[in-house]
Amino acid sequence: MAKLIDSFNSIESNGIAALVVVGVIIGSLFAFTLALKLLDYLIRNFKMHSKIIKKVTLILFILVLVLYLFDYFYWWPQRTRKYCVDLAVKQNMPKVRQNNYYRECLVKSGLKPESLFVNLD
Repeated sequence: MAKLIDSFNSIESNGIAALVVVGVIIGSLFAFTLALKLLDYLIRNFKMHSKIIKKVTLILFILVLVLYLFDYFYWWPQRTRKYCVDLAVKQNMPKVRQNNYYRECLVKSGLKPESLFVNLD
């Protein structure tokens, strides 16, 4: 059980992964803010910049879509698995029942069931 907890803690404590996630979030917010300011300027001068407005709108749409897909396919399953591991480990049960509890939590959350002890040596 300690190996399992250490494996999940090593994922969280990995500084590079955390910096990448924070960098993506901050960079996306910064780019989004700049794009909104540019869009505001272009809307005020609509006749002169109608082609640019269309490009900026497309770029904003693509940015929001990429962020949504990142959250849906990477971040949400990772948070759900961590939550289910925490629930399963807190239960004072044998390992087999903890594994069943973990798998049941994953299924209720909409993920495919997997074993709690897959990453153990």
